Amino acid sequence: KVLDIKSLSKLIDRRINYFNLLKKVRRLEKQGYVKGAKIGNKYKHIYLSQKGLAHTSLDHFEEISTEHLSHDIAVGVVLRKLLDLPQFFDGRMYHQVKNGPVLPDAEIEVRKDGQKFKIAIEVELTQKSQKRVKEKYRRYALKSSFDYVLFLTDSPKLTKAYHRYLQDMEPTIREHVLLLENPSLRTHKFDIEQSQILFNEKELSFSDVFGN
Repeated sequence: KVLDIKSLSKLIDRRINYFNLLKKVRRLEKQGYVKGAKIGNKYKHIYLSQKGLAHTSLDHFEEISTEHLSHDIAVGVVLRKLLDLPQFFDGRMYHQVKNGPVLPDAEIEVRKDGQKFKIAIEVELTQKSQKRVKEKYRRYALKSSFDYVLFLTDSPKLTKAYHRYLQDMEPTIREHVLLLENPSLRTHKFDIEQSQILFNEKELSFSDVFGN
């Protein structure tokens, strides 16, 4: 959905020289098929414009707005980090997820103890209202095809608030929600395996939850 050039070059199957890839991207940018933006001092990120999207098969995807860039970059990073781990597979961003009662930022499947589980991913960079978050908890637990929903943030304050909201919910809802906190989520040092996860009123390591 939105990638820096280095990440794009790693994902391309064909062997294209990095500088040749840069030239191709610049050409597409000049022709209006691709747009680029720099977030802070990070690498330039690119994404499809409305003109570029018209040449895809995506049916519920709108051009990324500048205010959502940081969020969409973080979602992409989280998804790629998970897919680098052998137990995770079949990951996709929200525009690739079929329409349903809930539409997460992304989804992924994981193998654990010989079983497969479908997980919705919600990246939370800003705190939402208590009413909105509780409604998300309900919909994921009771009205979706997901086994669990994983909320990720880099904010201890947000984790504390979301945990407080979760404590107000019924056990049948709480058992479907995981709260992951990692202070380096938006940095180049982000290591998802070093995250802490709140699940069923227990503070667990990433390997406690997802390791085999």
